This record gives sequence, structure tokens and C-alpha cells, in this order.
Amino acid sequence: MKTRTMRGTAIEGQVTPIVVDDGNLNHAYKVVDFIVTSRYPAGADNAAFGTLHLDADADPTWQWSDNRQIAWASSALGARQSGTAGAVAPFKVIDPN
Repeated sequence: MKTRTMRGTAIEGQVTPIVVDDGNLNHAYKVVDFIVTSRYPAGADNAAFGTLHLDADADPTWQWSDNRQIAWASSALGARQSGTAGAVAPFKVIDPN
């Protein structure tokens, strides 16, 4: 099985398309990991949240009931969630279907 890594930079609040369709109907891709981080992870405001969609016009906010969204991820400064300093382990969910 081949592995394909895709990277990109997104602007807050905007949808950033990552095109995986290469026109070959024999290819089938499976998402095995999804990671997000802020541009400045050591800064005071390093929260990052993201979703993977099957459709380019899907809502960029987390919508658990939207079957076009297939993965969700976040990372945040520890103080935002627990009142203590330090990084929080990244959160991610990938729809197994």
C-alpha cells in the first residue's frame, strides 16, 4: 500500500481545498491521520481546529451530523482547557467509514 502525504496552509475561517482526485477511478484513498497546528505553536494563541470534507462547499465548522465531513482535529494551548500551562495532546477523530 502506498502512502500519500498532503500538506497545506489554511487561513482562519476559510475553506482550503486539497484536491486528491487525479482522474484515475482505480485509486481509492483512506484517511489514516489528520493533524492541525497553528502557524506559531509556541505563541500565546496557538489554537487550531480543522475538518476534512468530501465536498468543497461544506461548512468549515464542526458539524457531526454532516456526512460530507470525514475527519476533525484540534490542538490548543493547555491554559485554554485546563488552567495550566503547557501543550494539550492533539485531538482527532477520523470517520472509519
